[in-house]
Amino acid sequence: YLGPPGTYSEMAAQLWVQSLGEQSCTLRPYQTIARALYAVAAMECHFAVVPVENSTEGMVSRSLDLFLTSPLQIVGETSLLVRHNLLCQRNTTDGIEVVLAHPQALAQCQAWLSQHLPNAERRAVSSNAEGARLAQALFETDPAADPRQIVVRPADGVGADANGHEIILPLSRSLLIARCPGP
Repeated sequence: YLGPPGTYSEMAAQLWVQSLGEQSCTLRPYQTIARALYAVAAMECHFAVVPVENSTEGMVSRSLDLFLTSPLQIVGETSLLVRHNLLCQRNTTDGIEVVLAHPQALAQCQAWLSQHLPNAERRAVSSNAEGARLAQALFETDPAADPRQIVVRPADGVGADANGHEIILPLSRSLLIARCPGP
């Protein structure tokens, strides 16, 4: 799956493992979509789970471009509802100068960020999980924070969480990719 651990791709891979009833499956994070697909083509692993579409930002073109030029085939699909949260040291947005997140998450949350953190720098990183890790290291956030508590808060919410914060539930689609059987 497209890593690091804590990404929505990992969550999609976990769903696949559960749906297949696999007990002994080992999930491996790869730094890029290309590397995850190469691992399947080179028979380093049996399957890869890669993102293919996001309901807010559209297709993940890198996945599609790589898939079209590979000997791999789509063998399944899964969808996840995405929930973004702001991970910070204090229970306030006061003083937040930088928001670290994947470009998709920054785009999904642009309205919320513009309204609540209009002066904060928006810094794109390789994944939201990486943003959480960097925030923890650079800005001394709670060391017990789960990396799935993503670094940005929801935009244009469709409800409220237990703390009354707005939530948004964009949809993320991932594909399960396998190597084509040989002749």
